[in-house]
Amino acid sequence: MDIKKPIVINFLSGPGNLKSGIASGVFSLLKLHYVSCELVTEFPKDLTWEENWKLLSIQDAVFGEQNRRLVRIGNKVDVIVTDTSLLFSLVYRREGLTKEFEDYVMSVYNSYNNLNINLIRNETTKYENLGRKETEVEALEVDNIVKHIIAQHKINYINITPGNEAINNIVKMILGKFNKQMNYRVEEL
Repeated sequence: MDIKKPIVINFLSGPGNLKSGIASGVFSLLKLHYVSCELVTEFPKDLTWEENWKLLSIQDAVFGEQNRRLVRIGNKVDVIVTDTSLLFSLVYRREGLTKEFEDYVMSVYNSYNNLNINLIRNETTKYENLGRKETEVEALEVDNIVKHIIAQHKINYINITPGNEAINNIVKMILGKFNKQMNYRVEEL
């Protein structure tokens, strides 16, 4: 029996760099092209809106819920688009990060067919504090921690600058994997 393993598109970057916006744009455009896909939102954002700082600080629980959101979709679709990555449990568990937890996160992460998109922050990206715990300076620090983790674990990724063309380019790449033509694009506003 041939069980398909969906492509999991992970957006990597610190807070406020349009991960959610780009992810939702990619998801919408893939849907318009009849690609079997689902959008998995980030559990930490839910906790931030709830101001549940205690649970947000327990990365074992955050990791478990984020993974559950992926597992429940399983192999039911061809593509899962997520505005976060399981790797972020390593980013945000700065204190008390054990080798066992790190190995576990990497083992679970590696069990997925990951496509990592590293969003390059630039001067045109306006930092929005709404729905975030971090300041802009702290978000830049998270960018550096993400870079360190992807280098440390030799994680493959594609660098893309956020924007409409980023959405179009990612969708075109995914459509190519399914031998589909791109019929719709996100245009500049």
